[in-house]
Amino acid sequence: MGFITSKGPMPKRVGDCVIYPYEGKYLIRKKSGFTSQALKKHPKYAKSRENASNFGRLSREAKILRDPLKPYLPKRNAMQVFNGWNKKLHQLSLLDNAEPGKRSVFHVVHLPEVASQVFGYAFAPTSIVLHGEFKKNAFRLFTSGWKRKDRQGHFGFRIIALQLNLESRETEVLEGDWKLYAKATLPKKINLTLPDEPKQGMCWCFLQSDLFQEQEGSFYPLGGEVQNLFLLQVTTPAHR
Repeated sequence: MGFITSKGPMPKRVGDCVIYPYEGKYLIRKKSGFTSQALKKHPKYAKSRENASNFGRLSREAKILRDPLKPYLPKRNAMQVFNGWNKKLHQLSLLDNAEPGKRSVFHVVHLPEVASQVFGYAFAPTSIVLHGEFKKNAFRLFTSGWKRKDRQGHFGFRIIALQLNLESRETEVLEGDWKLYAKATLPKKINLTLPDEPKQGMCWCFLQSDLFQEQEGSFYPLGGEVQNLFLLQVTTPAHR
């Protein structure tokens, strides 16, 4: 590769070299031999094709899950919420031992050995570390991570379940009822009922949290760091 000068126009190709303008000069370099057809078929680009296939599949799966969750996602740090979710699904998909180019987060996310990597994922950056345990058809939340410094307002918690049909890719969201607790009297443990799960498909279970203010008997969400969505577990009929 090198620079050449010319007082007149230059050809785009000379032999096996290409020439193109760059910062007022002409840059000449040897042709790489890369073409779109080579990318599709040449053995040299097999790994690139595998990565592209995995990336495309993961992007579609992330969108399938993200779109129905939009009403429940934190309103702050929107780009971090979006990018963080894609990154988390990518990390989980790497646990799939499927043949090259066919990895899917849906293959592994429900497995018991992956549960520890699923539990507690927060969509928005937060200092809160989720603690809790599952009890039959309920989740018992340990509230030590929720700060009570000013003792004003009410903490709110509820369960959100995203049910996914793996064949049709259709989704349905089930909402639990909000449970509100004044900061000053927040119990150490809270039991939250899990929605009935479908007999088929996959169920993604989340904990939604927010801070509320009471005005004339009604409660209004305030947002802030408390407003978040935490992933609890993913189950299928065979792993319940």
